[in-house]
Amino acid sequence: MLTFLTWNVAMMRRSAEAPHQWGIEHSEEAIRSFVAERDPDIVCFQELPGLVPYIDTHALVPVSTRSHHGDIATLIRSGLMSRTESRVEKGFAVITKIGDLTVANVHLAPGADGAIARLAMLHQLAAGASDPLVVLGDTNMRLSEWDLAAEMGFAVAKPDQPTWDSRVNRFNEEGAGFAAYFTTVATRGAVSAAGLEVSTKPVRYLDKSFHLSDHYPLTGDLEVVDRHKDADPGAGF
Repeated sequence: MLTFLTWNVAMMRRSAEAPHQWGIEHSEEAIRSFVAERDPDIVCFQELPGLVPYIDTHALVPVSTRSHHGDIATLIRSGLMSRTESRVEKGFAVITKIGDLTVANVHLAPGADGAIARLAMLHQLAAGASDPLVVLGDTNMRLSEWDLAAEMGFAVAKPDQPTWDSRVNRFNEEGAGFAAYFTTVATRGAVSAAGLEVSTKPVRYLDKSFHLSDHYPLTGDLEVVDRHKDADPGAGF
């Protein structure tokens, strides 16, 4: 059993609802505190501004890539690092193998018209990584795309509430809000995701309440059901 936290941190910029005194150093400290409090085994960040919050209990996987917006980086609990191998799919994923489990930290193509690109990225992951495989991060996928992901062998776990809700979270100055499940967990092979929790509580500073990102962080558990039965020794990671 491994625990995870995945979060698109929106370049650590200031919410439209935050006071002007709030700076990137405040965002970094608040994100660090959030991660330290939950203490997951795996931390997947998307949309980092060339800066990775330091967590003293975790080590930064020694590869990273820049997506269409910001950097992707993965942190692993220090005690697990000796069991890891890492590589990237340039522009959209950091892939880390922890023992038999392959974890892909992703930031897939954005936009309502990006479905073909997103599915191509997912197919690239499926073709190049061994099972059991879990895809964590900001997939930007719409619910209508989940059936297509299932055709590639992925099971997409739906959180109990949206991971994006601009009707409530007014991080960006924009018009009509909407809700979506952009941050998701997709598994393939003998691994399951459970205990998914979306954290929607705002922070408070100088009598103002606001969120640290336009995306809510998602936490949960991963369990490898059988470490050898469905493994494909011929695949990469």
